[in-house]
Amino acid sequence: MHVATRACDLLVDRDGLIGGTPSASPSTSKDHSIDVASIKSDTGFAYTTVIESSVGTPDSMSNTKVSTLRLFENGTELGPAHATHADIEMLGKGHFSHWLASTGTYVAIYFSTSDNTDPRTNRRTYTYRVDGTPPR
Repeated sequence: MHVATRACDLLVDRDGLIGGTPSASPSTSKDHSIDVASIKSDTGFAYTTVIESSVGTPDSMSNTKVSTLRLFENGTELGPAHATHADIEMLGKGHFSHWLASTGTYVAIYFSTSDNTDPRTNRRTYTYRVDGTPPR
């Protein structure tokens, strides 16, 4: 089966592009699972998990809307992305950010669940993807 991409209308199959250059490398477009053991409770409704720094470009103090990381709970996309940490803590409801620590030493996903439950005990799966598609 062939599908046209939005950006340049090239034909692709499930193994990659036909006659073109992919817009996202295979290593950045795959789904990454979040191990619940890696999730730490933060303030309010916020939780954090450290991820590989090579996966996409995270938001930072100098550029708060650069990340294209998309976060999923049981396959349903969470959002809004690029949320302030205050909104994640106080509002929850799926707000998240893909964030470079101010020290520059690690990258984390700072997030809340769709219903503000604890992701370590709510028996849901959490995955993320960086494929060049803007998050919601």
